[in-house]
Amino acid sequence: MAPRQKSALKLTQRRSGERGHFSNAWLNSAHTFSFAQYRDNAFNGIGSLKVVNEDRIKASKGFGEHEHGDYEIWTYLIKGELEHRDSMGNVEIIKAGQIQMTSAGSGISHSEFNRHPSKPCHLLQLWSLPSQTGLSPTYYTRTFPAASKRNNVLRVVAPIISAEVSSDREGEGPVPIHAALTMFASLLPSSSFISHSLGSKTKSAYLHLVQSTAYRGPSAPPDPKDAQLRLNDDLVLDEGDSLLIEVGKSGSRELRVESTGKREAEWVLVEME
Repeated sequence: MAPRQKSALKLTQRRSGERGHFSNAWLNSAHTFSFAQYRDNAFNGIGSLKVVNEDRIKASKGFGEHEHGDYEIWTYLIKGELEHRDSMGNVEIIKAGQIQMTSAGSGISHSEFNRHPSKPCHLLQLWSLPSQTGLSPTYYTRTFPAASKRNNVLRVVAPIISAEVSSDREGEGPVPIHAALTMFASLLPSSSFISHSLGSKTKSAYLHLVQSTAYRGPSAPPDPKDAQLRLNDDLVLDEGDSLLIEVGKSGSRELRVESTGKREAEWVLVEME
């Protein structure tokens, strides 16, 4: 048997309980990177990716109108629904399986509200620096059914200059982003595995295992009934954990991802050039 090729990937694990946490009467939020009042100089982002927040918003609650500028901001809806309303005139209810992208550019204001009268919503919100500042604000929505992500590593966000990307407000294929960044999403049933090779131009990446069960505080141990991933045969992620990945100049760029938990694992991977 030929020896395994040396890996080009340096993996830094970020445990769910180590994230910044904020909670009040209607919001539970976990911050992988420094955000708002939470500051950790060891985790100020990776590459152009500066914010990864995992939020749970109670029914009939949400974020009031607030301003943004010069960030690419996208919401990956995991469960429930969320109303987006902005100064560009967009009003839309985003549902599970959809991604909504706002290129804030020269400046926008928006609100994000869970209008459902009884059900909470669960989402990831990610922010990236754009390739250039002062762009005209834009808005996009895409839908990715669960079946398209199951046993697959599906490209769901891609640079707007890519041939596969449509610049329509709503359309097929990946969501456009004004950055050298690609995001993939996957649903991996228990006891299955998949391999993914990082792109030839990828310099850094971020992998996040969604905390798909009910919210647990930072000190709560993993539940043995939860999802779990094993990466490259030796590194285990529990729900809410993530990996920061630096890519060296030589060696294998392959990630072998195995679902070793009791439930289906939902995870996302962001690659940056």
